[in-house]
Amino acid sequence: MTASYAQHASPDDYLQAVGTLDAAIDHVRRDAGGGTSPEHQYALLALMRRLRMLVGNDAMALVGDVRDAALRALEAANPAPALVALELAYASLRGLLDRRAGMTLRRAA
Repeated sequence: MTASYAQHASPDDYLQAVGTLDAAIDHVRRDAGGGTSPEHQYALLALMRRLRMLVGNDAMALVGDVRDAALRALEAANPAPALVALELAYASLRGLLDRRAGMTLRRAA
């Protein structure tokens, strides 16, 4: 059975993806409730593209959950509940990336 994610990705690829994810979510947290800008749309789309090669199609639903939660937080008149949903989705995705980075480290050793 083959994995549906990029087995050739290095730990650095995952760490860079985590950095991109963290920056995008920090931006959403700062701007929550202020509406979605083209910059937000671009950052979230770029994040989705980058993560597609790392997590594969099976985990893209999780990436989509983060994107959807981020957009809801940006558009919400009261962003607090949407930010809670964003934090849950973000934590799940971040955990997946961290696990994949760890698996890649073990394979390289």
